[in-house]
Amino acid sequence: SAGDSEFTFNGFFGNDLTMDGEAAVSEGLLRLTSGQNHSKGHVFYTYPLNFTSADVPTSSSAPSFSTTFVFAIIPHPQYHDMSSHGLAFVLSSTKELFSALPGQFLGLLNGWNNGNSSNHLLAIELDTILNMDFNDIDDNHIGIDVNSLNSVASASAGYYTSDGEFHNLTLFSTKPMQVWVDYDSKHTMLNVTIAPYFLSTKPSRPLLSITYNLSSVLPTTTVYAGFSSSTGRLNCKHYVLGWSFKLNGEAAALNYSALSLKAIQELAQQVEARPHSFK
Repeated sequence: SAGDSEFTFNGFFGNDLTMDGEAAVSEGLLRLTSGQNHSKGHVFYTYPLNFTSADVPTSSSAPSFSTTFVFAIIPHPQYHDMSSHGLAFVLSSTKELFSALPGQFLGLLNGWNNGNSSNHLLAIELDTILNMDFNDIDDNHIGIDVNSLNSVASASAGYYTSDGEFHNLTLFSTKPMQVWVDYDSKHTMLNVTIAPYFLSTKPSRPLLSITYNLSSVLPTTTVYAGFSSSTGRLNCKHYVLGWSFKLNGEAAALNYSALSLKAIQELAQQVEARPHSFK
């Protein structure tokens, strides 16, 4: 299916996925990290996306795309209020990120190539560690990364209700949350939205909205879509429960009844049952 432009995973069973590092599929869940220290995991949709399209306007050689996914971060049972480094949705010219480092590099880049335009990488980071080296705004934010872990835009995690009120979200709370990433090639507008999964509909106001022409970032030939995650001294587990993607259109809505929400709830209960222990 080379050149695929649309796919949907209502739960995961290992099909059409390329995984490395700590990544694995279990009980319908896509697990990016297993709870080991200083580890990383990558998962990519196996087939390249066709970023060459007649529908692309002259203002941008990168087509419009839309994706949504449900994720959950499960902290270590002994450290409820502390997290590892987080995870990221990735569009990349390669799915072989073997030279990338864990820890603050999120399994995406390393100290030598961070910031290089030759990376051809767009990442939406769900970052749960404050790292001053990358000018992070706090330890619980979403960032838009272009070839670098120094985000071009970021905001503390949360969502807007229809009345304009902002509600904070804790990314590593064990609670499943849904993210939407939408790129409009005509207006070169990139929007990122997050909400608790039970809202089921995307908030009308995105958390992040920037004008950025991705034609300088993503090539018009081979592009791969996937996820990356890493741990540092602390060992969280990072999961994706469902995922859909579409070029030149809106990604399909996820079927919540088909997602392994019960498995995530059981993992969360194991954490909540343990007392806090800080060192």
